[in-house]
Amino acid sequence: MPKSKNKETLPPVDLYRWYKIKEIAREVFSNYSFEIHWFKKCWLFMEENLQNVEDGRFLKHLDEEEGDIPTEVFLWIISLYEIYFDFKISIELETNSTYPNFTELFSSMDIYKEEMKEKDFDERFSKDVESYKKTFRKLFNKALKEEFERLNFFVNGDSILSLEEFQKYYTAINEKEIQNLDDYYFIGDSKYEEYKSTISIQNLEEYKIMQGLSFVNEL
Repeated sequence: MPKSKNKETLPPVDLYRWYKIKEIAREVFSNYSFEIHWFKKCWLFMEENLQNVEDGRFLKHLDEEEGDIPTEVFLWIISLYEIYFDFKISIELETNSTYPNFTELFSSMDIYKEEMKEKDFDERFSKDVESYKKTFRKLFNKALKEEFERLNFFVNGDSILSLEEFQKYYTAINEKEIQNLDDYYFIGDSKYEEYKSTISIQNLEEYKIMQGLSFVNEL
């Protein structure tokens, strides 16, 4: 994004923060196309819930155009990925062997802005991640009570546009490519399915739905 001191030229504050951290988030949420969409939803959920509390003070630092990425951002990204990864294991999308090593991906200088011995880094990092996961669980359990609403949050089904909304959006930016009624129907038959699979986890078998429900209800 071009640098500018005129805040009126910047995106809304919530999206400004999101696009400031997205590059780092994509390093973590990278195994499936829908993962970054899930994290974006979570990030905006966290912003809303942390806006006026002590744990959310780092958000103001993100508003500084020239500011770096605070420690809290790295910890939130990784903590949410750990929770999300456990959910993917519960519905058999991942195995423990595919879990990334974040202390190899990010150094202590990246996260804590200081050089640390490997043992000290690992211990502090593990402790902090568990604390952030605990905070998310509290916020999630307070906000979402109904079990299918909770599952929908994790599969990201609540972020999908309806077919009608998608058709309006798609036709608005691709009008010259839609020559006839067959092209229009293709949007619903193919493009919409492609879009949904990019945004969310699709077509869970019944037993995986039950495993997912068990996970979100025990969170």
